[in-house]
Amino acid sequence: MSALEKTCQEKGINFTVYNNHIRCMAYIINLTVQDALSNLKVGYIESKDEILNQNKEIVDVISKLCKLVIKILASSQR
Repeated sequence: MSALEKTCQEKGINFTVYNNHIRCMAYIINLTVQDALSNLKVGYIESKDEILNQNKEIVDVISKLCKLVIKILASSQR
């Protein structure tokens, strides 16, 4: 935090260790996922094709989230 404060002061950014803080990555991801889940809406599905298409979209999102979690866990900066 002290190094960040020094860098910010050099660039003219008002940031001090005692008056500011940085949230952890897990908390930010949690807030993002909670917001995304709160915006999901359930709609009326008319055909089998819509169900298949919707399931494909869900699988695509889940696989992307899994890859993201794996990268975060493998990161030395986490």
